[in-house]
Amino acid sequence: MHIDDIKNNLSYKKLTIHISSWVIIYIIAIYILVGIESYGTTWSLILAFCIVMAAAIPTYIHFYILNKYFTPKRYFIYIILLIILLFLSSTVAYYFFFILYESTNYYIQWIIDIFVVLVITSALKIIWNGLAERLNMQEIKSKNLESELQLLKGQMNPHFYFNTLNNLYSLSLEKSEKVPETILKLSDIMRYILESSNRQNVKLDEEITYLKNYLSLERLRTEDENNIRLEVSGKLKGKEIIPMILMPFAENCIKHGKVNSAKGWYINIDIQVEGNKLTFSTENRKNSQTISDTISSSPKVGLRNVKKRLKLLYPDTHQLNIQEDDTHYKVLLEIQL
Repeated sequence: MHIDDIKNNLSYKKLTIHISSWVIIYIIAIYILVGIESYGTTWSLILAFCIVMAAAIPTYIHFYILNKYFTPKRYFIYIILLIILLFLSSTVAYYFFFILYESTNYYIQWIIDIFVVLVITSALKIIWNGLAERLNMQEIKSKNLESELQLLKGQMNPHFYFNTLNNLYSLSLEKSEKVPETILKLSDIMRYILESSNRQNVKLDEEITYLKNYLSLERLRTEDENNIRLEVSGKLKGKEIIPMILMPFAENCIKHGKVNSAKGWYINIDIQVEGNKLTFSTENRKNSQTISDTISSSPKVGLRNVKKRLKLLYPDTHQLNIQEDDTHYKVLLEIQL
């Protein structure tokens, strides 16, 4: 929704509330006047309308004065105009109702009545403006958040495709028999990405299955399949998580822990669910090519984006701790689902 659309929506709501409020006041005035024996129904309808106008006209004139002059540098002008408005509107109402049905209300009573109306309506206006401004800011913040998340997803998906297709290319050069299986795994992964791209949350077990498929695809590239370990424990059913939030950490492990590494490399990924708390941890041994190219000193697209998404969608309900030394890299992520 465009910002102009938000403003138009708020203006429509304000107009509806104003009209409804005066109609309710008009109906109440009719009910009171009809109960007075000296007034007939027709006369009550006319008199009730005049009473509403006597309140509504000064109210909206005061709204104009309030909007234009109720500022620190114009308080004096505002007070003068308010006093003039009170006396003019009270004078007109006093003589109009005196002529209309010989009202015996004192002039000072009209000043008090109109002043009370202006105080009440001004208070309601201030409250409405505060709520409208807060709603406006929330709408804008929500739309900006949605736009930023879509941008981050758009950056993340091509990044993943690039890595996976690069893996497939490597296998094709080797004329590996694993190519068909790799293509099938890639198809499952791409299907998940397409299905989850327009969803804010996905089932936790679906996200983990997606992660398992990715790691299975990576295992096809190595003879040491047991060196890539994934352990999952806890109750996953009924839990949801934002899509593709765990994958960048797994990609980081694969990229910096396996390729051309020395003997003894390993990648450990553990997922634990306790109540609504998800604990996701990874640990890998760095390979010789990436010891000097650490994530903390030179952030990559995937991890940079996932940190932004965590900050936007789990602002106060996640903790991310990254530790590394010369040979090892560890990640600990905790999320309240």
